[in-house]
Amino acid sequence: MRCENHEDDTDPANSGQLIDHGAALVFHHRWNTATNTTTKPYDLRHHALGPHQPEMATANAEFPPITTELLHEVLSTVPDTWLTNEPGFTTTTDVRNAYITHLTARAAASTHWLPTEFPPPTERTGRRRG
Repeated sequence: MRCENHEDDTDPANSGQLIDHGAALVFHHRWNTATNTTTKPYDLRHHALGPHQPEMATANAEFPPITTELLHEVLSTVPDTWLTNEPGFTTTTDVRNAYITHLTARAAASTHWLPTEFPPPTERTGRRRG
């Protein structure tokens, strides 16, 4: 569930299920500009959590820090076949290192992009695809 009126949310069979379409990792579609997005705020106008007004800063403070060691461990579980032939990279290790570099920088900059408030319901508009 990523936005209030996402097509998966309107299907009764999927009602209440969390989904992830990789939307949080849009930077990896344009590696040449990825470094420009480490402090980019997340657009919450359509997010499904908006009506719940979550305390993002509190939640962020409660999580343990994201370390390069943790990211190395996580990325070691990604199959090489998912990382081969990535434009701009020679090896799968180069791709893994790019993820680690980007995600470490993004985590370190969380005070710049972490939402501090959700828009009121009157400013949230649902989007439909297709």
